[in-house]
Amino acid sequence: DVIVSLDADFLGSGPAAVRAQKDFATRPRVDHPGPEMTRLYVVEPTLTTTGAKADHRMALKARDVHSFAAALASAVGAGGAAQTDSALPADAPKWISAIAADLRAHSARSIVVAAPTQPAAVHALARAMNQALGNVGTTITYGAPVVRSSADGIGSLRELVGDMAAGRVEVLIMLGGNPV
Repeated sequence: DVIVSLDADFLGSGPAAVRAQKDFATRPRVDHPGPEMTRLYVVEPTLTTTGAKADHRMALKARDVHSFAAALASAVGAGGAAQTDSALPADAPKWISAIAADLRAHSARSIVVAAPTQPAAVHALARAMNQALGNVGTTITYGAPVVRSSADGIGSLRELVGDMAAGRVEVLIMLGGNPV
């Protein structure tokens, strides 16, 4: 019912963008009211597809998203800073208070999303907020973490080349990588 995007353009990019667009489009919005209208709050440095669809959008420097997230986490009872950073806009406390109230009113029916480009601390705050709001297991499910191989990159590449030369590799698909 309530989505908070911390610099995350989930409707415009990323591997799940098409699914997010479909899911977002099926929910009632202001232009097509229904019993449970979705509200989208976006805090971002530049206008994105997600920001263009927002009900409420705040332009904020990427480096200040952490301060905003910390203050919001505090407001929803998920840790974080008790007061907003002085670098935040003057209207940030009003925004934080309104978003926190909306999130609390929609516990287990909301989600806080952080951009992949934001630091781990912002992701930790988003996760803490989702946990505190009861979203985990309802609007959010976590999958098993992707574990990177601890093998030496050059060594594993040499091993792959050797396997290919020996004919042990019939098909090789590279996703998001360039071995050269």
